[in-house]
Amino acid sequence: MIQIKIYGLGGQGVVTAAKILVEAVVLHELRYAKSLPAYGHERRGAPIYTDVMISDEVILLNSFVYQPDVVMLFDPSV
Repeated sequence: MIQIKIYGLGGQGVVTAAKILVEAVVLHELRYAKSLPAYGHERRGAPIYTDVMISDEVILLNSFVYQPDVVMLFDPSV
């Protein structure tokens, strides 16, 4: 399983990027994928992150990623 954590600020498209990544993996690589967004404050400019899991098998895990394989930063101030 590949685990990805994406950090950014509200309004930068962090959650949207995770959803697009999940759909691309599912539709074009025929693998299983899941995204779990986490919102601290629901306002523009607040720090947020989302977790993405990609696997060849069904993903039964429904928790946040604590040891990611890949970390993506949309804003270095986070």
